[in-house]
Amino acid sequence: MTSPDAKNRGVTTRLNDMSSVPSKVLDQTDDRDGLAKEVNHLHQSLFGRPPTASVIEHYIQAHMIMPELHDVHDAEVRTVRAVIEKKLDAIAVEPWLRDKNRHHLLSRKIFLLSYISECDAEHVEYNNHIENRFIYFGVMLFECARASFTMAKGLYLKVRHGLF
Repeated sequence: MTSPDAKNRGVTTRLNDMSSVPSKVLDQTDDRDGLAKEVNHLHQSLFGRPPTASVIEHYIQAHMIMPELHDVHDAEVRTVRAVIEKKLDAIAVEPWLRDKNRHHLLSRKIFLLSYISECDAEHVEYNNHIENRFIYFGVMLFECARASFTMAKGLYLKVRHGLF
């Protein structure tokens, strides 16, 4: 059985060893500032606050080792750029960009950020426990109303800005 330290060293080694990453992927990820701007906007859309330095660094590292973030259509890249540059609500737009056969690039980036954030101890949103049933029911009603508004807003933004 391997120790937790050995497992962590293995993950760190994989993140730091870029020799196995295709040069095309590395060329696309040279823009650390662009990825930092991207993660800042997506994190703000998802959690309502800026990300921690560790979340930013893990997001950038993940882009260097995940080919799924680079095998994309040009229209998807343009859509992500438009969402970031125009500071659109990424969470509202994302459901309207989904396809039956594959996830849109924006969806993949939000999934990645959510996964990284869930592993980060700074995100208490993932440990939200409400004991009182009446308060819980009220919170659920509020969240349903908010989700309905967000879906309508997302459809409007998609049509208004011509996102695909």
